[in-house]
Amino acid sequence: MDWKNFSYTTQWARFCHWFEGVFTSFGGKLPAVRTPLPESEQDALRARLEPLSVELEMQRLATVDAVDATARLWVTGVMVAALVLVFGAGGGVVAALAVAAFAGLGTFAIVQNAPAERYRLAVKQAFGGAVSDHLSGFSYTARPEPDANRIQSWRLFPRIDRITVEDRMTGQRMGREVALSRLTVVYGRTGGKNKRNLSVGALCTEVETGPGVEGVNVIIPHTIGPRLRDAPGKVHGLTSVATGDEGFDTRYCLWSSAPDAVASWMNVDMRARILALEGEAPILIFLPRYLAVLFPLTGLAQPFTPRPFWDPLETDQTLALFASDLADKHARLMTTLEIWPAQEAEDGPGPEGGPDGGAGPRSDA
Repeated sequence: MDWKNFSYTTQWARFCHWFEGVFTSFGGKLPAVRTPLPESEQDALRARLEPLSVELEMQRLATVDAVDATARLWVTGVMVAALVLVFGAGGGVVAALAVAAFAGLGTFAIVQNAPAERYRLAVKQAFGGAVSDHLSGFSYTARPEPDANRIQSWRLFPRIDRITVEDRMTGQRMGREVALSRLTVVYGRTGGKNKRNLSVGALCTEVETGPGVEGVNVIIPHTIGPRLRDAPGKVHGLTSVATGDEGFDTRYCLWSSAPDAVASWMNVDMRARILALEGEAPILIFLPRYLAVLFPLTGLAQPFTPRPFWDPLETDQTLALFASDLADKHARLMTTLEIWPAQEAEDGPGPEGGPDGGAGPRSDA
């Protein structure tokens, strides 16, 4: 065996492909194109992305070489050390090989993490930027710095430990400022013996609205755990408000810093639009001239994510997936805009609403 050219990345790729095969054989689904990209748009985007794809493929190959060079040193050293320790402790051959294999896998996962992340973000920025600009006219940032003050202003989370924002897009729709992003918030640790971080992963849509809402208003599904569901009241001092609509109050908790004003904008039509939302019930945050909706994402739902660095970059496949993900996000955005329709954004949902503009969602994530 030519040790100088031995590739741990190749072995890791084989393991991952095997795991994907097992996953799909049990009914699991890998990312797939749900909304096909029209041929004309595909041709235009392909021409725009092909030069970048060449550069990214060179970066990918360089990443593989760098990871393998480091892995040949560290993974091999850890595996040898594990073998020696197990044998020295009187373990058998099978036990020694098993421990060494697991130690090697763990070490490789650590070694490849940072280079893999740099490559992943580079592909996301290239493809996400091109697709968002060409198809939607949105600006795109793969990994912006989170705006913690904005998220704190929602008065939703009991304590924010970490915020991660990806795929931040900003622009305009129907004359209103809009923003989309993939948001993950780690908001606290549970107590007791089995301590663990609590987190929310969601597609976050933000839209500019008209006047009508007063204060901070948080609408949370009853299905969410009590630590998050009750935080607007217990931690942030908001007041629980019952709308009198049994269907709505059974599904959602409504918290407000201006409870006396809720009835003026949370009318029958508004409640009906929220109840009509498909899929798992989202979290909604209404502020003056601003609405944010958090649509839950499962752990496997990772939009705008390319294939890992150990697989060759395929321009057409990556382009099709990114365009399909954008279509899904855009549908959620349009749903959010419909919660507060354009006419109400201009005239205001309450009796005293009037057209006097608004700041809308911030574009700095």
